[in-house]
Amino acid sequence: MSAPAPRRADLHAHTRASDGVYTAEELVDRAVAAGLWALAVSDHDTLGALGAAGTAGSARGLVVFPGVEFSCLAHGPDGRRLDIHLLGLFLNGLNAQDQARIEVHLEERRRTRLMRGRQMVANLAAAGVGIAWPEVEAEAAGGAVGRPHVARVLVRHGLAADIDDAFHRYLSPGRPGHVEQHPLRIEEAVGWIREAAGAVVWAHPGLTPMPAEAAPWRDQLDGLEADHPKHDAAQRETLRALAGAWGIVATGGSDAHGTPGRDAVGDCWTPEPAVEALAARGQARKA
Repeated sequence: MSAPAPRRADLHAHTRASDGVYTAEELVDRAVAAGLWALAVSDHDTLGALGAAGTAGSARGLVVFPGVEFSCLAHGPDGRRLDIHLLGLFLNGLNAQDQARIEVHLEERRRTRLMRGRQMVANLAAAGVGIAWPEVEAEAAGGAVGRPHVARVLVRHGLAADIDDAFHRYLSPGRPGHVEQHPLRIEEAVGWIREAAGAVVWAHPGLTPMPAEAAPWRDQLDGLEADHPKHDAAQRETLRALAGAWGIVATGGSDAHGTPGRDAVGDCWTPEPAVEALAARGQARKA
C-alpha cells in the first residue's frame, strides 16, 4: 500500500486588507474548496485580516497561519538595487506586547504606502492620465494601498486592458506613474519577523533579475519559495535544489490576489512535512 499523499498548505495569499480582492472569509472558503489543510494569510504590511481569517478557518476546519509580506530594498553582488519580497510566517507566538511592537513598524509602512499611492495618482495626472485619488482609496477599502489598487482603477476606466497592462504602461520603473517605494532594508524586515519568532521566506525569487544563488542575504532565510505561479518548471527545480544546498526549506504558495492569473488559491502549495520543518525554525528562536 502506498503512503497517503501529504496534506497541502498554501503559504502565500492575500486579502482585501492589502491588495487582494477577497475578504478573509472568501479566501478561507477558496482554500477549503481547494482541499487545503492550511493557509498562510500574508498581506502586505498588515496583520489586519488575521483575526477574521482565523475565526473563519476554525469554523471551516482550516488551519490559518498568521503571516505578513514585506517589500525590501537589497543590493546584488554588483551593487544593483533590487526589490526583494520577504514573507514572515508563523507569527502565532505574538502576545499583546509583541503585536503592539510589530504594529508600530507596520503602521509606518502603511503610512508610506499611502503617500506613495497619492504620488502615483499625481504623477499620472501630470502625464495626462486622470484618475481620482478617492477612487483609489475606495478600491483599497481601508487596506494597505498598493500599485494593484491604482491599476484596477486604470482598468475600470478603460485606460488599460488588465492589471498587467496597467503595470506595464503606467506603474513600472520608467513609466509615468511609477514611484519608488520607501526603502526597507532586508535586515530590518528579518529583525521584525524574528522578534515575533516567525520564519523568513524569500518570496518568488525567480522574479528577481539576479541568479538566486548569488543572493548575499541567503544566510538570513529559513525558506525559499520554489513553487510559485510565475516560476517555470526549470526554475522550480533549481530553487528546490538550492534550498536543499542552503539547508533551508523549499516552500510553495499561490500568491493569490483574486485577479486574473493570480486567482488560484492552492495552485502552488507546500507539503505538511516542509511546513513543520519551516515552523520549527522560528519556534527554535523563541525557545
